[in-house]
Amino acid sequence: MGKLNLKQSELKVLFFFFLNVTDALENYNAEMIRQNKDDAQKYFKALLKDMVKKPECILISSFSWGKSKKGFDYWNNLNKKWEKQFQCK
Repeated sequence: MGKLNLKQSELKVLFFFFLNVTDALENYNAEMIRQNKDDAQKYFKALLKDMVKKPECILISSFSWGKSKKGFDYWNNLNKKWEKQFQCK
């Protein structure tokens, strides 16, 4: 899979910044690795490429919230905050 283009790279930075500010980056990385095993980085890169046109869907598309250690409510609340950033644009 090729390198990320400018928009994809900007989305990655924005998403990681959001996760960091909300203290969710470590939880997100752990869950991506737990649910996607050896393909976590490859899956995340594909996710970025697919979500450039609909960035508000990146968190909801990352993994199964119901199977996560933090549970559905944790990720759903975080996702609402993430989506809110795109409602005004």
